[in-house]
Amino acid sequence: MDDIYANVEHYKSVDPRPSTNQTGPRSSERRFHGAVVLCLGLLSVFLLAGIICLGVHSAELSTIKANLTECLQASDNLDRVKQ
Repeated sequence: MDDIYANVEHYKSVDPRPSTNQTGPRSSERRFHGAVVLCLGLLSVFLLAGIICLGVHSAELSTIKANLTECLQASDNLDRVKQ
């Protein structure tokens, strides 16, 4: 079996200049990583905007709750005075 490959010569092309072609898998990996970073950045911005909106909405609900509580207490006080 070794006799078959005994006469095969191995050639390596040696190029002293580094390759400047960016169309290989490294380029597509960079684009993929860039797209992932962009998507995660946008997701973070949307999550932050959502948290801010929920905080503002929660503050408004707290104010409404306080007003309703005051109205209910005033109503109870009027009912006690009438009795």
